[in-house]
Amino acid sequence: MNRDRTLADAPAPACPSGPQPPLRASRPPCTALAVDFLRFSLRTGERSRRELMLAAARLGLTPKMIRVARERLGAVAERRGFGPKGGGNEPAPCR
Repeated sequence: MNRDRTLADAPAPACPSGPQPPLRASRPPCTALAVDFLRFSLRTGERSRRELMLAAARLGLTPKMIRVARERLGAVAERRGFGPKGGGNEPAPCR
């Protein structure tokens, strides 16, 4: 019996359901929805963050989804004002 075998020498286990399709390189649907929402919401210009996040929450989008969508679109969030009443604006995405 040869004890010098390694895992690299072992045969690959067969997939019980057959060959698997290749992984897609597209965005997950929730990120695509967030990108579309943000692009549509900012088509006319800046909007307040509060207004934008309330609309996103009604669609079931999380703040993280909106942040990822903002980064993909190249939009920059700016804070205007100070203290609890100081708000942020989401400018229209850069092209």
